[in-house]
Amino acid sequence: MCGWAVGTPMDVIKARLQVSGVSGRRYRGFFHCISHSVRTEGVAVLFKGLTVNCIRAFPVNMSVFATYELVVRFLRSAS
Repeated sequence: MCGWAVGTPMDVIKARLQVSGVSGRRYRGFFHCISHSVRTEGVAVLFKGLTVNCIRAFPVNMSVFATYELVVRFLRSAS
């Protein structure tokens, strides 16, 4: 969850830059996007989607870990 707290602001800015122009806004670059977004919508805009990402992280990480363990067991038994 700490990783998502760090990564979500960058993901929000990346998504806004990707749709720049399509949504009617044109950002001149990374820092312009951050400053314009924070100025118009507040600091909370950088954490849009954090709750969903944290909730989604548990089943995703659980399935990745389980798959890893199964592959390791399979490879050890095959050798």
